[in-house]
Amino acid sequence: MEKPFVINGEVICLKDIQKQITPYLESFEEESGVKYKYNVKSGLSYKDTIGLRLQINRVDSGLNVRVADLDYYWLQERGSMCQPAYMVLERFQ
Repeated sequence: MEKPFVINGEVICLKDIQKQITPYLESFEEESGVKYKYNVKSGLSYKDTIGLRLQINRVDSGLNVRVADLDYYWLQERGSMCQPAYMVLERFQ
């Protein structure tokens, strides 16, 4: 089964989501050099929006710890790609 929203092997908007969310997650860390992996769980669709359901894991220092779940929606209209219309982030301690 093909991953949702994949073009040329890359998930649409994933890089934009990482750039936007990673600094926010890092702001809670008490150390530097923290790295996260964004795992695509599924595609999402609600009314006039589409999106991705992601699980975010901390993967530095040999870790693979779930730190957050993210549902990220954007408008399907041209020119609105990757601009969040609705976002739900659930952080774990």
